[in-house]
Amino acid sequence: MALQRTNRPPVIRLFPDHADTVLWLGEPLDYSDTALGAQLVAALRAWELAYYESLDEDQAFRTKAHARAYTAEGNRLAGLLAAEVGSGFAVEFRSYEKWSRPRYFHSPMDAANPASAACFAALCEAEQARALERASVAEDGGLRAVAPQSGTELEPCERRG
Repeated sequence: MALQRTNRPPVIRLFPDHADTVLWLGEPLDYSDTALGAQLVAALRAWELAYYESLDEDQAFRTKAHARAYTAEGNRLAGLLAAEVGSGFAVEFRSYEKWSRPRYFHSPMDAANPASAACFAALCEAEQARALERASVAEDGGLRAVAPQSGTELEPCERRG
């Protein structure tokens, strides 16, 4: 099963999920791999920290005001990220507020940060290669496990019956 190419730009997902980043392309992205501007990275880190601080012990927003602030800042940051990486990408943000739907941000302009756009292009190519490899392995009927941090392929265990 081959992945089909579309004319849609690759999607960078924006959300906090205990990964020390809010940027995702199938997996969490380290900020150092993105060449994003220092101000944007600082704002993304601050937003993530504010999100965790706005949660109660049940992982729900403490107040509606916290939820609204999280959503407003997420939308603002998604727009800034879209401008920084330019027309070659879309940015998806979905608030954790109840009943929210994903919003997509796409700049019609060239990247405000061409170095970052080049980094994201390389990250997208690598993610697509991994997806093709997973599809090929699944098509062959073989399954394998890969340690997410190291990329080490794990040997299957024998079934004991």
